[in-house]
Amino acid sequence: MDPNKLKALMLVNGDTRNTLAEYLHISPASLSYKMNETHGRCFDKKEIESIR
Repeated sequence: MDPNKLKALMLVNGDTRNTLAEYLHISPASLSYKMNETHGRCFDKKEIESIR
């Protein structure tokens, strides 16, 4: 998932990293790793569908 598009979507919906992480039932650190695709982490299909 393109991190810039996700940040724009978060802005439109009034979400923060903390609120989105809570919604996805992951830690804010895990969300950051997935947003930046670091430490081998990326969003799975279920998470992407939940965000949209």
